[in-house]
Amino acid sequence: MGFQEVHSLNITSDQGVGQRSVINETAANIYDCEPTLDFEVTRRQVETNLRDAWFFFSDLQKQLHLNKGKMSQEEFNKNQNEGAERIRVLQYDLWRLSQMGGKKGSWREREATELSEEIQRRLYRLQHPPDCTTAKKLLCDLDTPCGLGCQFHHLIHCFMAAYETHRTLVLNSTGWRYSPKGWETVFQPFSETCTNYSKANITYWPGKNDSPTIRFPPSYIMNPSPNMLPLAIPRDISKRLLRLHGNPGVWWMGQFIKYFFKFQPNMQETISKTEKSIQFEHPIVGVHVRRTDKRTETSYHNVEEYMEQVEEYFAGLQLLDPNVTRRIYLSSDEPKVYEEMEKKYPHYKILYHRKHVQVDQDITRFTVTSLRDLVVDIYFLARTDYIVVTF
Repeated sequence: MGFQEVHSLNITSDQGVGQRSVINETAANIYDCEPTLDFEVTRRQVETNLRDAWFFFSDLQKQLHLNKGKMSQEEFNKNQNEGAERIRVLQYDLWRLSQMGGKKGSWREREATELSEEIQRRLYRLQHPPDCTTAKKLLCDLDTPCGLGCQFHHLIHCFMAAYETHRTLVLNSTGWRYSPKGWETVFQPFSETCTNYSKANITYWPGKNDSPTIRFPPSYIMNPSPNMLPLAIPRDISKRLLRLHGNPGVWWMGQFIKYFFKFQPNMQETISKTEKSIQFEHPIVGVHVRRTDKRTETSYHNVEEYMEQVEEYFAGLQLLDPNVTRRIYLSSDEPKVYEEMEKKYPHYKILYHRKHVQVDQDITRFTVTSLRDLVVDIYFLARTDYIVVTF
């Protein structure tokens, strides 16, 4: 019995319980079916198109109001709110559609868990070869002259290249600008059994298949580029991943971060204490307002622009829970942002790790203390349900 047949049956009050049981059982079987690749791709495309359409018409209305002045502020606000409400309802319908792809806790969550576990096993095997002495290695130097996010990008590129070339990644972080003692000041090593390499047998990228150790270059001098750079995904899991995730390249990068973003006990203790002290709960939106070191690279965005997206997210949640608590995790390198947010948005619970830090001078930015603060922020931003950033 298909969807149309189930939908066409009109169960009236005088029909028997037995018939209702058949319908419920049939519906249950439908909801437990795994969706096809086309179903999932189409569903996500509809969602993307709806969101893009709202952005377009919202901007168009603003232009009409500002340039021609033929629409009163009251009328503009009314149309804006009505349009937003219509989009929220459509998004809610799409959410319901997504639940038809399988019961909660069924194929979607199961597939996400199983696929991630499979990739983590692959990376573990790659990093723990049977014989480290004879294993082919890719050397990654953590000396890129940039901030932590940029260095993470470099690590991801290194790790992806190691995966593509079937080489064990060996990290050289001696003299790291955030910590002279290196990566393991805060994070666990990439391998428990294979971290050494012979300096006498290093070949520069791309090297040859039989090169014992290949040194991977920074992205700005990389030539040739590996095939497995973002946002590429492996062919052998592409169908599963396309069905599972709306942005498969991001998910794939996330698996490498998941592998290396593991903390030393003292860092984990800091994370646990912070989570308890700030009372981190869901639902929550992450907001990252970056000002100081990017003022010459990106356009300035006031806090209202960030919070417009946050407000829209919680307005959608209110369709499911009218009493939802509006909560954000705020991260910024500008102390005044925290004060501004608390003053302008008193109806929000604003969580943060640190409020007053010296950020304008490089001497305070590149320290172990700064590193630990950044790691805490990254961790909690990653755990939010929705995130608003600029880049």
